[in-house]
Amino acid sequence: GTVSEKFDVRPADVDDSLYREVSARRIAEATRKTRVVQASKGPSRVAPLPTARNIVKREDGKEDTRERAERMERGALEDKLMGLYERRSLWSFKQLKEETRQPAMFLKETLDGLATLNRRGPNVGMYSLKDMYKRRGAGGVGEGGGGAGGTS
Repeated sequence: GTVSEKFDVRPADVDDSLYREVSARRIAEATRKTRVVQASKGPSRVAPLPTARNIVKREDGKEDTRERAERMERGALEDKLMGLYERRSLWSFKQLKEETRQPAMFLKETLDGLATLNRRGPNVGMYSLKDMYKRRGAGGVGEGGGGAGGTS
């Protein structure tokens, strides 16, 4: 149905003993604890919660050998990235991470200086080498004496 009228009910007298009794009973019921904690009897063993690594087992029986990516020097990483961009002009971040085996944040910091992320168009989400590095690679190593293409 539909609500046609709303009524707010208030006691005629706040000092009414029946009203105080009802209010006190409601408050007592609301504050009463419904759950009880019991102490266990006997010795108890505390075990760590299972993790995904403990639960999931490999089918071939080998141990999971996840290595942490170690940072290489920034100059060496830049050289490696330049070599990758000589092979192909567009790379996704995931592909670059797999090829270089570097931590994501360090790779992203280095990429910000060398490449641009395409945010629109057919190559969205792909990194391409910045124009100043493209010209340096096309012009040859001995040209210009290290002008705009210096690495940091």
